[in-house]
Amino acid sequence: MVQHKFKADPPMPPSLTGRNPSLAVEVVEGCPMCGSTRFFSRILDVYDWTFWCTEDSWSFALCEGCKSMYLIKRPMESSVQLAYSNYYTHDNSKQANKLTDKTISTIKAKIHKYSGVFSRLFRRLGVYPHTFLDDITRSVPGSIVDIGCGSGKLLSELAPEWKKTGIEFDPNAVSAARQKGLAISHGTFEVINEFKDEFDVIVCSHVLEHVHNPQLLLDLSVNALKQNGELWLQWPNPKADGLALFGKYWRGLEAPRHLCLMSKQSVIKHLKRRFGDLLEIRDVSSKYKKAAIYMRLASRSIYNGNAGEFSALSHLLELMKFWRYGAKIENYEFCTLVVKKKVIPPFIKGHQK
Repeated sequence: MVQHKFKADPPMPPSLTGRNPSLAVEVVEGCPMCGSTRFFSRILDVYDWTFWCTEDSWSFALCEGCKSMYLIKRPMESSVQLAYSNYYTHDNSKQANKLTDKTISTIKAKIHKYSGVFSRLFRRLGVYPHTFLDDITRSVPGSIVDIGCGSGKLLSELAPEWKKTGIEFDPNAVSAARQKGLAISHGTFEVINEFKDEFDVIVCSHVLEHVHNPQLLLDLSVNALKQNGELWLQWPNPKADGLALFGKYWRGLEAPRHLCLMSKQSVIKHLKRRFGDLLEIRDVSSKYKKAAIYMRLASRSIYNGNAGEFSALSHLLELMKFWRYGAKIENYEFCTLVVKKKVIPPFIKGHQK
């Protein structure tokens, strides 16, 4: 794939100049997923093109061992919250893009409610991207927790038969979610450690890349699953065609909030090493192939200095183009795994005691 030839970097909007002093940072001594200290510089001089929460630039390393990408210097845990001061999921007044307004959310909710022909048609046409909501709504309602739930968008669109819980560290997002009547725990992902064999479904959508210890998040999430429960994982793919195409302007980088983009094999290897045959892991990344539509639009917008926003007309035109380039996509924009916790036979349980 041929990478774009880019002009000079888009400037910071004048109104945001001086936002946040430099964040307190730490040097990452080894890959957050495998611990290897062998790496080479992969992407340099990345700015917070989308939200301009800081004026600092950032660089990503590629681990020679597991092929994960991670920030060579990253915000310390004590200062990382500053990087979310202008973040869309934590500010109810901001949008990820112009398609995620209240009207579209209402339409989607109605489609999910009535399902059937229109739901399948809208998904097939790509009018809105395939999300976890599309698949979870087909499950029998049970207990669900959304880790990093933001303002509670996914939970609020689920049917009321679900027993819903959210976990969110940003107080503004927690307040917005609670105003929707949702049960939200305020804290980091480690709040999930309070639950054991509790949930039928755990959603961890675009959270792994934000945390300093992704291995711990994976471990605690599996422990919180009921037998036969499913953990839904999604994060930006460090091998994505979009990264090869757009380089440092790729929307999936989002420095400095994205600390590590784990390779798919590193996540699978960790889960198998940690839990062995207890888990069944399905790779469903191909179901989210149309994410390339949004990622291309947002990446192109970033390059043009428009902070990732785009119009409905641009979306329609890109959707038409997708039918031409979609078949040529080799590496999807997102890694998406469904991790199922198997039922342990009673005689094995007794033996474990």
